[in-house]
Amino acid sequence: MSQSVWRSLLLAGLFAILCHAAAQAQGASDDINCRTAYPAGFTPADKGVFPSPKYPRAALNDWSEGFALLEFTVTAQGEVRDVDVVDAMGAKEFVTTSVKALLAHRFKPAMRGGAPVAQPLHTFQISYMFSDSKPEADHSEFIETFKRARRQLQDNQPDHAIVTLNRMFLWRLNLYEQTLGSYLLALAYVQKQDGESALYHANHAVGEGVSYLDDATRTAARELIVKLLAQTGNVAGALCAINDLPPASRPSFARLDMDLRNALASDSPLVSDGKILKQPLTDQPPTWRRKLMRGKFSFANINGEVASFRLACVATSFDSAVNMETQWTVPEGAGSCFIRVTGAAGATFKFVEER
Repeated sequence: MSQSVWRSLLLAGLFAILCHAAAQAQGASDDINCRTAYPAGFTPADKGVFPSPKYPRAALNDWSEGFALLEFTVTAQGEVRDVDVVDAMGAKEFVTTSVKALLAHRFKPAMRGGAPVAQPLHTFQISYMFSDSKPEADHSEFIETFKRARRQLQDNQPDHAIVTLNRMFLWRLNLYEQTLGSYLLALAYVQKQDGESALYHANHAVGEGVSYLDDATRTAARELIVKLLAQTGNVAGALCAINDLPPASRPSFARLDMDLRNALASDSPLVSDGKILKQPLTDQPPTWRRKLMRGKFSFANINGEVASFRLACVATSFDSAVNMETQWTVPEGAGSCFIRVTGAAGATFKFVEER
């Protein structure tokens, strides 16, 4: 019996499953809309007591950890509909188990004007960790593969490093292993000047739950996230990420912080670089997701198949095909909104927001 299987059998039942509403950003100021904004008189849906789903047996036996971040609608009857997997890490079973548990749960519905109403934008994260989760590799193959990918990156071979690391992520890994691998993948995509892909993996490296990077590397990863958000035109995201930096890091970003705030306050359009990516742990179409900061939006410079979008706001939602001729308007009183654009993996576009 392998060490990892022996340990998982020994610790069966000792894992922790953490369920919580996912914040848009932690510790950030309200003036840049880092937190969810609710319309006047709107009381958000309440999950109540959410029962912990069972830890998937295959993941338990393989000493695998991870999470699933879900976005969904809570109907006026408290039922869950339109579940979208925003992000996930670890075994695919974590996603299927989380979605199944969420669909079976009943929320206390949102209220507006004294009556229950649907809430099209609700986010929830379920994390799967063992109670003694720690910065230690449980899979011997991981160490050698990680070292090989690091050498490839040092030799300026990012394509080789990406292939090596992506193969590694097909294995069942614990959070420590996934954190290290994600940071290395982020650096590989930085070498390739692919900001969206680098950002995806850098976010996994620092995690909203547990990250096992040492303090210096974790800070470097957070600083990288700020730069990538600014580079891809995510002004508000970059400002929120600056607020998440350790105090010692913030002075070096003071100029960027000022430039971003000026851009957000100006009447000039906010232009973001969009790139549609495939989430490897789901069968959902490839997507690009962004929180809206302005009341009007449009698409430009489409390269590849950018098919449709869903606008999910706290108090409303709608779907539409994408084109470069239309400018859409967010309904008044919608509250915070996220747009989810679907199409072919690798397709790119400009996302333009105006007042």
